[in-house]
This record gives sequence, structure tokens and C-alpha cells, in this order.
Amino acid sequence: MTIKISGMITNDDDAPIYRDWLGMDVVSPKDVTDNLPDDGSDVDVEINSYGGEVDPAAEIYTALRSYKATSPPKLPVRPIQRRQSSLWLGMWCKSRPQLS
Repeated sequence: MTIKISGMITNDDDAPIYRDWLGMDVVSPKDVTDNLPDDGSDVDVEINSYGGEVDPAAEIYTALRSYKATSPPKLPVRPIQRRQSSLWLGMWCKSRPQLS
């Protein structure tokens, strides 16, 4: 399963305002946690974000970090991934232990 994190990273309360009223592409912690499989199957994370709020990014990082998968995720590198909140998420994938 692939979880796509694209657009601005924002909190759960503001995400509907950005999406519905302003038509922006955003992702919130709830978007990610709602898409994590219940069975512990493998997850790939595709980050194509220009950044956003650090606290929601840290929540996403924590949710992904605590997710118990059988193998480490694949993280495609995108040139737009430069901001603090995107880097939090990138650190998660790089810090996961490699299973042999």
C-alpha cells in the first residue's frame, strides 16, 4: 500500500478549510492514520510536499514510526521535499531498521 503525502502539511482542524474552501492540496495526521492498514502490511510513503506546519508533521512522523510493518518502507525522493515538515517524515523512513 502507498500512502501519498502531497501538498501542504496542516493540522486536522484546518485541513477541511484548506481543502473545501480554498481548494488546496493538503494532508493532515488524520489523513495518514486513517490510511494505515490494520493488518500490519507493508507501507510505502510517497512524499511530494513543499512543507507546512511542523507539529502535524511530527504527529505523522510518530504515527508512521509506531506503525508495525514487516519491512521498512520505500521512500521515493522528490526534489520538492525541502521544508522542515517534509524532512520530519523523510527522517522516519531513513531511521527505520533494515530487515534482512
